[in-house]
Amino acid sequence: MSSLPPDPGFEAQLGIMLAGWRTSRSLSQEALAEQLGVVQSHVSRVERGQIQLTVVELLAWLDVLDLDRLVCLGEVEAAWAAAHSSLGSLWPGG
Repeated sequence: MSSLPPDPGFEAQLGIMLAGWRTSRSLSQEALAEQLGVVQSHVSRVERGQIQLTVVELLAWLDVLDLDRLVCLGEVEAAWAAAHSSLGSLWPGG
């Protein structure tokens, strides 16, 4: 099974969204990190778009922030769609 290549533009947009959701809950990076069981620098790197989250990790963030998964995933999907005009462009030679 092949994986998608990293997408710095989308990861940065996702990081901005995650940071916004975190601050809307008045949580510091340190407090979120503690609840997720990671170090603060991991949260910072995700929010700066330097780390790709797995689906499981993203869902954990949404749960810790007590956000509606479907609403947030809809926003994530919209950001993904805006960043990519076609799925073919995701694959080498596509």
